[in-house]
Amino acid sequence: MTNPTVLVWGHGSIGARHARLADELGASVICVSSRDGLPFPSVRRLCDLPGGFVPEVVVVATPTALHAEHLRMACSLGARLVLVEKPLVSTTAEIGSWLTQEQRQRIAVAYNLRFHPAVQRLRALLEGKRLLALHLHVGQYLPSWRPGQDYRQSYSSSRQLGGGVLRDLSHELDLACMLAGPWNRVAALSGRVSHLQIESEDSVTVLAEHAGCPQVSIHLDYLQTPARREIVAVLEDGGVSLNLLNGRLGYDGKEELYQCERDTAYRGQMQAALSEKTEFLCSFSQGLDVVSYIDAIEAAVARQEWVWRANQ
Repeated sequence: MTNPTVLVWGHGSIGARHARLADELGASVICVSSRDGLPFPSVRRLCDLPGGFVPEVVVVATPTALHAEHLRMACSLGARLVLVEKPLVSTTAEIGSWLTQEQRQRIAVAYNLRFHPAVQRLRALLEGKRLLALHLHVGQYLPSWRPGQDYRQSYSSSRQLGGGVLRDLSHELDLACMLAGPWNRVAALSGRVSHLQIESEDSVTVLAEHAGCPQVSIHLDYLQTPARREIVAVLEDGGVSLNLLNGRLGYDGKEELYQCERDTAYRGQMQAALSEKTEFLCSFSQGLDVVSYIDAIEAAVARQEWVWRANQ
């Protein structure tokens, strides 16, 4: 049996991680990138691939603003799975009839925190419980994200490229929907509140109601040092707290420790993509719902009012 072929489009920090992990898991890796000196065979443009080339998996790891265009091109290759970095696209308006239902079934979104062992344990603990409130908080100082790169030159700093903390840290929006069901209505505050020299928003605070939880709060920022990433679930009979940075999960007076290296969740995600065990991957429809959440948050900020899901 031949090794599966993984095509990784984009070789920035996250594309390089996807390529390395796919290689470590036994896949044959080919990259599409304008960079020189890559550790894998590469082409500069998708059209430079040999005729008839059909990879098993395509990973789209280009800037968010290019996702819609690159998804269209990636789907044309006929791969079994197209795994696109989060978020799926910049806005829901970018998804149209050009994407067939069959193609949508072959797309997943790379919300890798779903594969963190502590998140999976949290999900199991909440199964069947009545969730009264859910609080998600993440903050990390943007200049410390990518050592050796000027944060002012990163895509995170550019609204035009799809940067900004709302999209960059949309993991928390996905986790909120995974744990509390689809969002129903949302209010939010957002802006550039610090002295960071960026065009995009550096802080967002969300208050929402979800189908499975009457009170959800989400805070995202580029500002905190030391970094912080926590989830607190409030239940009828107590609650569950999770610190994702040190892996400590507490409930019922107990504490469990899930110490993981940074690659753990990414590796689990790539294993799922390669093995076809995709039930934990974020599906196209789930990823699109996160984008609709982003759209609603931005509308709530602009209009300074609650925004309800369109079908309610």
